[in-house]
Amino acid sequence: MSIIDNLITDRTAFDVLNRTDKGHYDYADLNRIGEAINYINQQIIACGADTRATHTAVENWTRSSLPTDAQRQNIIDALDDIRLAVYRPASLPALPGTFKRLTYSGANNIEALLQIKSRIFDDIAASFPYSGYPESGFLWNQIT
Repeated sequence: MSIIDNLITDRTAFDVLNRTDKGHYDYADLNRIGEAINYINQQIIACGADTRATHTAVENWTRSSLPTDAQRQNIIDALDDIRLAVYRPASLPALPGTFKRLTYSGANNIEALLQIKSRIFDDIAASFPYSGYPESGFLWNQIT
């Protein structure tokens, strides 16, 4: 079990209106996506993909932490770079351009993107024992 298994992709308007734990984005959510970003960065490196796109995300936000605009932008940039890394299926969810006025669907999209991309890197890594190459068994332009 990895951090990817803990990502939340099923927030609803009900959660927001009833102020459930999933109905707001706070420090615990930032820590979860920060940990997931760092986990996927390690997958990218392990697969031999371009590492210029990797960002180190903060994983130790506290209840009293207030992310700066630059820190929030770093998260958005890291997500965008993960989105662009290696294979990009047409079904990847759209990312919000900012954390300001983040909607529940935007929050779902962030965490769904991380799940999808992690699975892609898992598949690439699983092909290594068969050929030793990250491209093996992977139809780059045909998978949707």
